[in-house]
Parts: sequence; C-alpha cells; structure tokens
Amino acid sequence: MTATDNFWAIDFETANHLRGSPCALGIVRVEGGQITETQRWLMKPTRRMLANYGVRSPEDYFDDWNTYLHGIAYDTVRDAPTFLDRYRDLVDLVGADPVVAHNASFDIGVLRDACDIEGSDWPAWNYFCTMVVGRTVMDRLESYSLPYCVAEARARTGAPHTDLDHHNPVADASAAAELALRYMAIRGEPSLSRLLDTQGFHWGYTTPTGEWRGCTKKLIYSSRSLPEANIDADPEGPLYGLHIVLTGALPGGLIRQQAWGMIAQAGGVPQSNVTKKTDLLIVCDIPPHKLRPGATVSNKQVKAAKYGTETMAGRDFLSILSDALGG
Repeated sequence: MTATDNFWAIDFETANHLRGSPCALGIVRVEGGQITETQRWLMKPTRRMLANYGVRSPEDYFDDWNTYLHGIAYDTVRDAPTFLDRYRDLVDLVGADPVVAHNASFDIGVLRDACDIEGSDWPAWNYFCTMVVGRTVMDRLESYSLPYCVAEARARTGAPHTDLDHHNPVADASAAAELALRYMAIRGEPSLSRLLDTQGFHWGYTTPTGEWRGCTKKLIYSSRSLPEANIDADPEGPLYGLHIVLTGALPGGLIRQQAWGMIAQAGGVPQSNVTKKTDLLIVCDIPPHKLRPGATVSNKQVKAAKYGTETMAGRDFLSILSDALGG
C-alpha cells in the first residue's frame, strides 16, 4: 500500500461510562504508508474528574465493566501523569497532521469532554473516522465495529486474518491506522483527503475556540428530498434522534434546505410535515398571505397542537442548533 499522507491514529480507553474519563491512550504514527511508531500512555484522574463523576476516591472512579474490558484500574495508573499533562504532550506530538480514529465521535468526544472538565481549549485538529467512511468503502457488512472492519479490509486487500486485541488502545489505534491505509488501497486513492473527497465526506474538525464538526457525509439533496440523520453525530447532542418540522421563514436568511442539512448533521431527523412521530415543530415568521383565510396559525401548528407536539421559536432553535453543531 502506498499513501502520501503522514498522520496519527489514536484510541482512548475510559475509566467509567462518562466520555470525559480517559485513562489510557494508544497513539500510532503513520509515515509513507507504514506504521513507524506506537505509544501507550496511561493517565490518572484529576480532582476535577473525580468531582465530575461524583466520587472522592480515585479507586471508585473506575467502573468494574470498563476495567473488565481493558484491564485498567486505579492501581494501573496510580503513578501516571494526569490527562492534562498528557494532553499538552499530545497536541505537541500531533502538530498540524491529520488524526484517524475508529468511531471518532467517541474518541474526539473523550478529548473534548476531558478538556472541558479541565478548562482547557480543544486542539486544532482535522480528523478522519474509519467507521463512518468504512460504511461507504465496504458496504453491507454485518457490523462496522473495529474487528469486523479490520477483517473485511484485510480480506479485500489479500492480507491474512489475525485476531485483534480489542480494547488494547495501541492495538485499536494500530487497527484504525491500518484501516485508513487499506481503504485507500481498496479505492485506489493516494491520500486521506482524496479518499474523503471521492467518497463524499467532510473532514471532521475541532478548534481551540470550541467549534466542532464530525467526519460526515456531504449533504447533497434536492428540495424534494430530505437528508438522512447523521448517525455519527454526538448522541448526547440536544437534537440527536428528534423528528423536527419547520414552518415559516427562518431567521437570518437561512433557507429551508440549509436548515434541513444542519438538523441532519446534528443527528436530527428532518420532516416535511407534522405527524405523530414529530418531536419538535420550529415556528418561524409566517407571512399572512401564507395562511388559510381567517387563520392565525399554519396547518402544521394545528397538527402539532392536535398531537401534543412541542413547539419552539425559530431564533431559540437556531441557538440550540449552533450548540449542537459545536458552533
């Protein structure tokens, strides 16, 4: 396999069910299409992280289930640096290079949440998700979890199968790096940027000023079709999974198609009309000539009242939408 990109692949393991609880990080360097360096970093929780989880004892910070998966308990990290110390090293190490992860919404979410807990800026990163892109490069898989993707990518490129030491952060980061390289080989592309472009994806990114976007499909659709919800969006986001309908003219000159795309990017499900499934109706300015004679509200508002659907003003919604997209 040949590739022109140099990049880093990462994989976080967490101490408990909260994303902002990193306890280990696998880091892999790729240069000229080859893995040239691997590192395993452990990190102990800070007082802020303990408080965020609601415990005082660091031993209580580690969930039994997480420890069962990755084998890391407090005794493992007792003498390790804190996340914040490691984070500074990580930012220096990565520099301006792209970052690769499998299910990047999780790993980047770990980083963002841990930075927020510690009061630190996010990094200025562009990132590539091997799980999301894998759905296009290798369609119709039973699962797009890391072991399934690695097995299929190796099969398609003629490489022998070996078992993955899943939840070992270095093994998982190495597998993500390998997947990025094999995707390029499968599609005959020389770089991550070209692969994203030809498969119709955006780079994911984070910025020190708190802006964020997932590695998502570019939204290409007509006014007659609605975009599909981005399944890689932050599942804890305020719009994730909500069925949303718009009525009226959106504030700030935002056109309906743009709003649909932004809702989908945040993991919401755009709808053209109110149904029993609708969770939220966004009510914007409605010119009188758009209403039925004698009516003061739109047909969508009438249906929303009938079904007990929540309504929200357009400007309030744009503020929530901005937060959901990391703007």
